[in-house]
Amino acid sequence: MNSRLSQSPTLPTIALFIGILSALLTAETTHFLDLVNPFLAVVFGAGLTLLVWVRNKKCSVWVFLSLIASSVASYSAAVWGTPFLVGRILGSASDSDAAMFAIAGFVGALIINMALLLLLSPEAGLRLLRRAAAWACVGAFLGFLASELGEHLGTVIATVFGNLSRGGMGAGHETLALYSAFLIWQTGMAFLIPFMLPYSTSFGADQTVSLPRSPARLSSFGKLFFVAVFATVLLFGFFVARDHYR
Repeated sequence: MNSRLSQSPTLPTIALFIGILSALLTAETTHFLDLVNPFLAVVFGAGLTLLVWVRNKKCSVWVFLSLIASSVASYSAAVWGTPFLVGRILGSASDSDAAMFAIAGFVGALIINMALLLLLSPEAGLRLLRRAAAWACVGAFLGFLASELGEHLGTVIATVFGNLSRGGMGAGHETLALYSAFLIWQTGMAFLIPFMLPYSTSFGADQTVSLPRSPARLSSFGKLFFVAVFATVLLFGFFVARDHYR
C-alpha cells in the first residue's frame, strides 16, 4: 500500500460517496436536460473536481475547467460517438446491448483517466496511455454491468430520481441502462480514481514534475488532447444552443 493511501484511508470512502451523489444528481438533472445531452456530465465533472480538491487540498481554475470539459467530452464520446462508430463501422444492429455499453464505458473511462493522469501524474507517453487504458477496462465492465442491470436498477433510478413516470412505463432498454450507468459507472469510476492516481505525487511533495500540470507544461500530446476536449465541448454547446433557440 502506498504511503498516501495509508495516510488517507477514508479517501476511497469519500470518493464512493461523491460518486453516488454525482449519479443521483445527474439523474435529477434529466428533469431539465435530455438524457443524451452531453452537458449532463457537468455534474460528474464537478464531482471529480471535488475529489481532486479533497485529495490535494487545492484545485486550480485550470484543473476545474479541464475536468468539467473532459467529463462532457467523455459522455459525448460514450453516448454519441460509440453508437456511431460501432453501428456504422462494425455494423452492430443494436446500440443498447451489453457489448455496446461495455465499449461506451471503456471509451468514457479512457477519456476521464487520460485527463486526470495528464494533469495529476508525472507519467507521460506510452506509460500514461497504458495506465489509462488498463483502468478503463474497469469502466468497460461497469458499462456492461449497467446494461445488464438496467431493467431493474435503471427503472428504480429513473422513477425515483429521473424524468420517467412511475415504473418506467414506456422506457426502452437503452434509457433504463443509461440511468443504471449513472449510478454504477459514475460510482465505480469515482471509487477507483484514488487508486489510479499516484499518491506519492501529491501537491507539496518533493517531485521533479510540477503538478498539476499547467497548459504550458503539458506535452504535445497533452495539449492536443485538451484542445480536442474543449473543441468537443464547444461543438456540442453550439448544437445545444442552436436547438434551444430554434
